Formats: sequence, C-alpha cells, structure tokens
Amino acid sequence: MSSGPAVAPTTNKADRRAQIVGGGTSGLSVAKRLAENPALSVAAIEAGGFNELDNSNVSQIPAFHTVNSNSDPDPANIQPLIDWGIITSAQTGLDDRELHYSQGKTLGGSSARNGGVYHRSYKKWADAVGDQSFTSDNLLPYFKNSIKFTPPNLAKLGPGITVPYNPWAFGQGGPVHAFKALGLKQIRGWNSGKLTEYSHLTDAIDLQAETRKLGGSGADYDVADL
Repeated sequence: MSSGPAVAPTTNKADRRAQIVGGGTSGLSVAKRLAENPALSVAAIEAGGFNELDNSNVSQIPAFHTVNSNSDPDPANIQPLIDWGIITSAQTGLDDRELHYSQGKTLGGSSARNGGVYHRSYKKWADAVGDQSFTSDNLLPYFKNSIKFTPPNLAKLGPGITVPYNPWAFGQGGPVHAFKALGLKQIRGWNSGKLTEYSHLTDAIDLQAETRKLGGSGADYDVADL
C-alpha cells in the first residue's frame, strides 16, 4: 500500500480520504485503525463479496473449512465466488503435483477460508529479518488490544477435562494421549510465543451464533477442543 502524495491540512472530512485496496485481515485492520480518526473518510475496497451470502453455511460453520479450501486443484473443488483459484506450479517435493493454494476473495479475506484457529509466534520472523521488535513479547500489547478472549466453558466439555492456557497472553483472565506417547508435552496454549508441543486450540468464533468470525470484525476468541 503506497502512502501516496502528501495531504494538505484541511477541516473538510471529504477532502481527507483513505482507500484501502483489499478487504482481507490486513486491509480491514488498517481501515479500522484509520477510521478511529474522525477527520478521515475511509473506504475498504474488496474484489469479492460477502462469504455468508456467496457460500452460505459452508462459510459460516468453522468445521466446514476444508470444503473447497483443500489442495485438490480440480476446478470442481474451487468456489470461485470466494476464492482466487490459485494453482501452484508442479511441486518437485510432492511428486510433481499441482496444488490448489486457497486464498480468500471475499470480505474478511482468508479468515473466511481457514479453520479459524488462532495462534501466534514471531520469534523466527524476528530472527530472520534481524528486528527483535517483532518478537512475541513486543507484539503482545497489540494482540491484547485486538481481541476479546472468553475462557473455556468446561461445562460444555464434560467432567474431568481441563484446558490449560495462559491468562496473561490475552490480558484476561484434553488433548489425546497419543501426543504424550510421542514424547510431546502439553503447553498452556499457542498464544504465548511457542508453537511446539501440543495444546487445545483458540478459535475465532461468534459466541452467540457459534459461527466463524471474520478478521477485522471484532472477533471473540474462545478455546475449542478440536
């Protein structure tokens, strides 16, 4: 996104416009942040439409995320109303197969196409670019500002089930035994800067409707036993 030409000071909101090209997770986050300035008129431009209308329940129910968003390159597997239909070149390490690389062409972008699982860890990124401002500890205040976290409802999971997580990772206050057999340790969620071992998943959902919540739409985050 280009910063564009300098904007002369003005008191007329119509003269101070920002256009965000792309209504995906990044574009909507930028648009929302800019819209906090009452002097700006902000528009987010998206090539696709509303996934709720274009793909009905398949878009709304998180467990359906594998429908039309898997790696099968068959055109019948691709939903053109909400997906760009990108097919990779033949991959040498995958027996020269071509793969469907699902990317959301809809408001909310690929947050409308994935499993809604929420996790974060940026240490490798910070090391790769040589900028430690990208570490999880430094980004944590921004993560806390962007979500509303709901602790797990153990009554829905049944007796004897616990869901370890770090309350400080959200600013608020079981996994299968096969993982233990492999020598993996249970950790307190995947939101504290570590993605190894095993844990319950934090899912981006609408708590009332129990459906997918799109990026940039003020998602609530709940722990799901998936």
